Amino acid sequence: MNYKNLLKIFVIVAIVMVGMGCVSAGLFGDGDALKGSGEYKVGDDIPAGEYYVKCDGYNLYVEVASDSSGDLDSIIYNLNTEGGTYITVNDGEYLKIQGGNLYELDKAPDRGAEDGYYKDGMYKVGEDIPAGEYQVESTEDLAYIEVSGDSRHQIDGIITNDNFEGNKYITIEDGQYLTLSNGAQIKA
Repeated sequence: MNYKNLLKIFVIVAIVMVGMGCVSAGLFGDGDALKGSGEYKVGDDIPAGEYYVKCDGYNLYVEVASDSSGDLDSIIYNLNTEGGTYITVNDGEYLKIQGGNLYELDKAPDRGAEDGYYKDGMYKVGEDIPAGEYQVESTEDLAYIEVSGDSRHQIDGIITNDNFEGNKYITIEDGQYLTLSNGAQIKA
C-alpha cells in the first residue's frame, strides 16, 4: 500500500470517528483531563476530593457507589447531564463516568455561559456564575433548577429545587452550586 492510499484511509477513518463522536468521546485523549470514561476507585486510581466532569458528546452519566457490586443499593448518587457537573468523592468509593472526562478543578475547561446563556449543567456560584438574583427561563415543557450547598448530589445538600414551566426567579449566593437541566437556562 502506498503513502497516498494510507493517508486516504486515515482521513476516512478520522471522518467516520468524528461522525460517531469517538474523537469527542476522548478516544484520542484530552491532554488536560485526569481520566475519561471508565470506573475508578477513589484512593487508588484518583485521590478523594472535588472534581469537574464535562460531557464530551450528547449525554454524561456519573455514578458514585460505595462498592463494586453493581447493586442499586450501593449507589450513593448518580446523574445524567448534557453539560458538566461538579462532584465530590471520598476514599473507598467507586466513580463511574460514561460520555465525559474528569478534570482537576484547576485544569477544567471553561465552565461559564455558552452562547450568552448558562444552560444544562452545574455551576459554582462566585466562580462560574456571579451571586445574585436571576430570571430562569424554561425552553422545555418542564425545566428543573436546583441550588445545593455542596457537590455530593444528595438530598440533604439541596437548599431549594423546582420543576417549572415558563419563567421563575432564583437568588444564589457565593459558595452554592446551581444546577440547570431539562431546558432551564439563564441569560448571561
